[in-house]
Amino acid sequence: MFWDILDGTRISVLKQSARLPVPGTYLAGGTALALQLGHRDSEDFDFFTPEPFDPDDVIAAWSELGELLVTDSRPGTVHGLLNGVRVTLIRYAAPMLGEWLTDDRIPGLRIASALDIALMKVIALSQRGAKKDFIDLYAIHHSVCPLDGVIDRLPEKFPGKRINYYHILKSFVYFDDAEQEPTPNIRTSWTWDDVKSFFKRIQPVLLHRLEDSDR
Repeated sequence: MFWDILDGTRISVLKQSARLPVPGTYLAGGTALALQLGHRDSEDFDFFTPEPFDPDDVIAAWSELGELLVTDSRPGTVHGLLNGVRVTLIRYAAPMLGEWLTDDRIPGLRIASALDIALMKVIALSQRGAKKDFIDLYAIHHSVCPLDGVIDRLPEKFPGKRINYYHILKSFVYFDDAEQEPTPNIRTSWTWDDVKSFFKRIQPVLLHRLEDSDR
């Protein structure tokens, strides 16, 4: 694990949040991936659970751990700042395909596999093209699993869901939203321009592959 991507405050918040009283809670999102790959800085914690939960119970638990500012609370969702660190808990009813990652440094913390994070990010990218999601999928393609392999496993991750592959691939070259966002600190030799160039190259290849499969 690349624990050096987190400062002391964030490590403390992560240790505390690992004890949330919600069954099935796990860490996913950009920080969970950066802990595994060390490819960029990431500052917020995105927790998920397949189980229903009472937002008030989560707010009460986080409030006992430090200073909490709630920014959104509704069924299945809590967003807030805990000691200045952005934290989120979302109900996300999708099966996990990879093995959990754990670390003795933070007992009780379960981290989603890079494959599961990749699948979640493909869907997120198709809904809104965040710069960090492009960067994370680029890193996954080059160090974990090629994007065609990720796309092939979408039906396993989201069984019973209609997957619009053409919309997903169209989103791979839509950078308008991403260009309005700051670039996170990338800890590798590649740049945001490299990421964009990669998606511009691979999107036609993936599209051609999809069209062949439809024939």
